[in-house]
Amino acid sequence: MSFFGFGQSAEIEVYLDGQETRKTAEVKTEDGKKERLYLYYDGETVSGKVNISLKKARQQTRTPRY
Repeated sequence: MSFFGFGQSAEIEVYLDGQETRKTAEVKTEDGKKERLYLYYDGETVSGKVNISLKKARQQTRTPRY
């Protein structure tokens, strides 16, 4: 993920507590694909862990044209 194409990109992984036993629902996305999502109810706590790995930024060299 890179905001506006500037800076480093990152890989983001989300691990939810109890995801092995959590109920899921199949939802159709805007592009017509089906995706399984975890179900949470009003007032239920959502907890887990997020890992963010920064990828090494590529150095770009620009040569001015005259």
